[in-house]
Amino acid sequence: IAKIVYTKIDATKIKKGDIMVAIGTDFDLMDAIHRSAGIITEEGGLLSHASVVSREMKKPCIIGVNNATKIIQDGDKIILDSQKGIITFI
Repeated sequence: IAKIVYTKIDATKIKKGDIMVAIGTDFDLMDAIHRSAGIITEEGGLLSHASVVSREMKKPCIIGVNNATKIIQDGDKIILDSQKGIITFI
């Protein structure tokens, strides 16, 4: 289940197994990242916070998804395939 996160307060809605969708991530979102099953961000690169943390935690992550927080809505059921860089709505 996708959850949109703009602020640390929004991060509290992430439950274990949710996919966190954000413009970007930082240390304030670490608790939510731990609970999440994966991360999608609009900004970032190979050395961005989301990218590095997700690799260390062995969680799927797709970065640089234009308008992800606009296209994906809270509650959308999605599959995140980080190997292929594909997000599928189910």
